[in-house]
Amino acid sequence: MSKINTLALNWTVVHKIDENSPFYGFSEEDFKNTDIELIVQVRAFDEVFSNTVVQRSSYTTGEIVYGAKFVPMYYPSKENITTVLDLDKINEYKNEELPEFVRNNE
Repeated sequence: MSKINTLALNWTVVHKIDENSPFYGFSEEDFKNTDIELIVQVRAFDEVFSNTVVQRSSYTTGEIVYGAKFVPMYYPSKENITTVLDLDKINEYKNEELPEFVRNNE
């Protein structure tokens, strides 16, 4: 999908690591021993102000957490009527075991 109509919840931008990715086969040690900088740019349209909004971020080697998965930051309300967005969890993650082919540099 290249377009969304609303941004009601948080989003996680994902880069799929497959044979077309420059990170394919990188181990945790490779990430630690390589000087990497990821530059992310997200562009959206703000309907309230009728304007394009651009967010740019840069992440360097020391900021990359190998095998991390973000903890969901939203859940149904007690009445199960609305969705609650808990911004205190915006940076929370847990470590996940990665598939064998990623860990072994295949």
